[in-house]
Amino acid sequence: MAWSPMPTHRNLVATGLSSGRTVLLNISPATLALPANHTTPSSSQFTVAQLSVKHIRAVTAVAFSPVDSNYLATGYDRHRSDYSLLIWDLGDAISRLQPETTSSWRRPLGRLDVNNPQAKDPRWLPTEPRPIQQYCPNETINSLCFLHSDIHSLLVGANGKSIRLYDLRAPNPPPAGTSPRDNSVIPGVSAQWATRAVNGLAADPNRGERFASFELNSGECVVKVFDVRKPGIETLSFKVTGTVVALEWLQDGRLAAGTKEHGVTLWNFVNGSHETKDSKEDFTEVGGMRMCECPCRVLAECQYRHPRKTYIALHFPPPQAARRISSW
Repeated sequence: MAWSPMPTHRNLVATGLSSGRTVLLNISPATLALPANHTTPSSSQFTVAQLSVKHIRAVTAVAFSPVDSNYLATGYDRHRSDYSLLIWDLGDAISRLQPETTSSWRRPLGRLDVNNPQAKDPRWLPTEPRPIQQYCPNETINSLCFLHSDIHSLLVGANGKSIRLYDLRAPNPPPAGTSPRDNSVIPGVSAQWATRAVNGLAADPNRGERFASFELNSGECVVKVFDVRKPGIETLSFKVTGTVVALEWLQDGRLAAGTKEHGVTLWNFVNGSHETKDSKEDFTEVGGMRMCECPCRVLAECQYRHPRKTYIALHFPPPQAARRISSW
């Protein structure tokens, strides 16, 4: 699931399904509290667009661009005859909605190139958009995250063993039946990190070069911090007790880690540099941690909803899902 950061439409959510469809939903406040005598509305009342793929496989990751939220990246399980990373332009579908705020935000002028011929077919409806770009043939996508600096920098955790920085201005990808063997033949890859910490990619909105991810282990997980300027090198790593389900950077530079068993913790970092006569080396260290959401139920997902500075934690206790919202 991914919550759109678009200032004019604050209630757009993209959710990926095991069938391979990604559904863009408009969950406006009017739909969150209905009168007791109101009949249950159909899902079509909330659906803005449905993104379908040729071959059925689970959606493994979704991510909006923070610079232009009309762009959505979706990742999938491996299929030998199809791409597993798709880029969508939802501008036509979203433009049919009435703005929910008086924000003066306008879509940036820059656009991504279209390298998928199907996206140029005029017969497709705005509610059934086609992907404008496609990458990663015959691969598995673990997580996705756009950088906050521009629309064409996308971090991708792939195949459980590497993180790649894609430049979406790249030429057309190879045929869907092929699989890359090294970085030199992967179209669009400008940097790469060999690591098993391919889950929960999260880019720091304050420091455009910094991002974090985590590695799943039994009993505890390892969170790692990277710098896009230093391919192949991790900046920092630390252990988090429990099973991490999501990472989110807050506007003040803290990193929130949500775990299934132990709630949400906030991590502070200390940044500095070591200077010598001939060189200067930056460093990042853990400055402290505090619990901000005590474990009360099994946590399945959590997201930071800014600029309202509200952290949204989604719990799934039996027999039905519940949502808990905490402000810090």
